[in-house]
Amino acid sequence: MAVTVLVAAWGYLVWLAIDFGGDARDGDSAAWAFLALAAVGAVACLFAGLMMVARVMRLLGDSRPPPAAVAQQPGPPEWDRFAPGEPGGADGNPSGGRSADQSGAGQATVRTPYPPTPGGGSHRHRA
Repeated sequence: MAVTVLVAAWGYLVWLAIDFGGDARDGDSAAWAFLALAAVGAVACLFAGLMMVARVMRLLGDSRPPPAAVAQQPGPPEWDRFAPGEPGGADGNPSGGRSADQSGAGQATVRTPYPPTPGGGSHRHRA
C-alpha cells in the first residue's frame, strides 16, 4: 500500500515540476523555487519507493546472498606465468631451451594484461 502511495506521489510531483518549469520559463521567478522543491520531493519519493520494494522483495525471499568468494591462489594469474620454453619458464631452463645464438639477446619481451587467445597463441610479442 505504501509503495503505491509513494509511486502516486512521485508521479504527481513530476507533473508539478513540469508545470512549474513551464511557468518559470514564462517569467514567473517564484516558480523556480517550486520547481526545485517538486523535483527534490519526486526524487525522495522515488528513492523511498525503491527502498520499500527492495525490502518487500527481501521479505518474500526473492533475493539471494552474494556468492561466496572464490579462493585465489597467490601469485600472478595462470595466463601471466612464463610458458615452458621461455626464459624463466616452467621447465626451469633460464635460457628458455634455446642455445646462446637463439637466446634473443637484445630483444625485449612485452607482456600485455590479456589472457592467451582461444587458439593457444600468446599476447607476448617481441619488440
